[in-house]
Amino acid sequence: MKTLALLALFVLLSVTLPFPPASALSVPEKLIYQVTWSGITAGTAVQEVTASGGELRIVYTVRSAGWLNPIFFIDDWTESVLSPG
Repeated sequence: MKTLALLALFVLLSVTLPFPPASALSVPEKLIYQVTWSGITAGTAVQEVTASGGELRIVYTVRSAGWLNPIFFIDDWTESVLSPG
């Protein structure tokens, strides 16, 4: 019974309280990640978002750490272009 009352309260509050609009990302934005495997740094990944001529460009690069290159070399680059419909 308590669970049902809490659920009803949650639904009532979520309908009546105003929430600010959410933003997925800001432009320009650059996110840098450290790629690890069992606590050992294996490389870096970078995601960059930029705006150019009304289009949104998302570039994602991944590179293996120098010590890992002789064993498993990674140098990936991906670009996505989003344009308004």
